[in-house]
Amino acid sequence: LEYQYNKTLVSENCSNGSPNFRRPGFHITCTFKGHGNAVRALTHVPRVGCFTTMDEKCLKTWRPTGILAEAKQIREMTFPNFQGNYITALIHVEKLRLFLAACLEGAVHVYDSNLQLNSRLELPRAAQGAVLDMV
Repeated sequence: LEYQYNKTLVSENCSNGSPNFRRPGFHITCTFKGHGNAVRALTHVPRVGCFTTMDEKCLKTWRPTGILAEAKQIREMTFPNFQGNYITALIHVEKLRLFLAACLEGAVHVYDSNLQLNSRLELPRAAQGAVLDMV
């Protein structure tokens, strides 16, 4: 949650004045400390520059606010109290501007960008068991 991918080499000066070249890769740009439990999924919504994260109790959407700053939470959806780990897998479909979430009840839920439920798709009975990942 604390990293952004950077494809270009960046030259910075160290505290002693000598150049410090960072390699391409992930570099800390901001932090988000909104989850009380371990984060189990992270999706990026490039069109609006937001991230959606999931833990065992909720989904949260947040936006980076600046370099080395804490990110701002935009919205949150809490799972039913009786059902921890309700969503087992989460992806964002940029072309459709939707989130697909595999749920323990054997269905795929379709959420809009505001995390509002749009539709519920039942999985075939032959596909019993939890979906653990989606691509």
